[in-house]
Amino acid sequence: MGDGHGAGNGARLRLARQARGFSQQQLATMAGVSRQAVSAVESGQSDPSLRAALRLTQALGMTVEEVFGSFSPAPQVVARPVALMSLAADDADLPADPEFRAALVGYLEWGTRLAMHNSQPGADVVQQAPVPRWGWGVAPPYQG
Repeated sequence: MGDGHGAGNGARLRLARQARGFSQQQLATMAGVSRQAVSAVESGQSDPSLRAALRLTQALGMTVEEVFGSFSPAPQVVARPVALMSLAADDADLPADPEFRAALVGYLEWGTRLAMHNSQPGADVVQQAPVPRWGWGVAPPYQG
C-alpha cells in the first residue's frame, strides 16, 4: 500500500459489499477471485490487480473509480436507504440470486444518488437522466 490509499479503498469495497448483503465468499465467486483476495483488499493488505478490480466492481454494479478512485467515499446516507431497500427485497421474496441483487442494488444506488444530487439547493436538475445498464455476467437475466 505504497500511496496510503489502500485502506480507504478497502473500506469502500467492504461498505459496498455489505450494503448489498454479500459475504466475502459471494463477492469472490461473482468476481471470479478468491475469498482471500477480497479479504486482503478490504483489510488494506494488498491492492487488487486491474483485472481483479474490474471484476470486483462489476460484480457490485459499480465502477473502478467509485471504489478505488482517489476521491472521498460517498456520503454514508446513501448506504443506509439502499441497505434497507435490499432488506425489503427479501421481504418481497425477490430472487436471492447474487447477480440479480447486484443489479437491483446498483439501480437503487443510482436512483438514490440522482435524488440526492437533484435535491441540493441550486442543483441543475437532470430532467431525463439516462438509466444505466448493468450486465448480468455469464448468467441470463432473471425471468421470473
